[in-house]
Amino acid sequence: FEETMLHLIFPFLEKINLLYFTGSVKPAQEHFITFLMRQKLMAAINDVPLVATAAPTKFLIFLQEGEKQELSLLYLHYLLKLRQCYVINIGQNMSLSDVKVPYDLHQPAYIFTLFTDVNKLPLQQRVNQLAVSFPNTTILLSGYQLLTNTIDCTPQNVRLLRNLSETIAFLDNLGA
Repeated sequence: FEETMLHLIFPFLEKINLLYFTGSVKPAQEHFITFLMRQKLMAAINDVPLVATAAPTKFLIFLQEGEKQELSLLYLHYLLKLRQCYVINIGQNMSLSDVKVPYDLHQPAYIFTLFTDVNKLPLQQRVNQLAVSFPNTTILLSGYQLLTNTIDCTPQNVRLLRNLSETIAFLDNLGA
């Protein structure tokens, strides 16, 4: 399933998005395909057995306010669960104050979020807010905005994963 998503589904979705933005695909068609992919991802997540290790690595994953790439978040959830990580997925459109509650409760080793959509706040400011809000955890960031924007100063507790290959390599090296 991981390889299918990586080499077939995500390239297909990129083409659908391009067709959507050029007006060749109607919103209902794009939403239909996205919904089907969402269902498949949810089923795949549920098919992965629960974490069997005594002290699994904890990840808190979410999308910030204005971010709408739920499929990417669900795929990340799948990748983490497949690698025996404990995943707390609090979903999309989350303010930092809302993230604080599950963070305080679970004390994850990592917070992972994606920057894919353009936001009213500059990317550097958003990165700095995360770093200051959660100074005692490693914050992993990925997404399209990291490729199209410059981050002048990466805070000490922040790690940038600029593409899916870097993300998968990082996750594969967690247990090493």
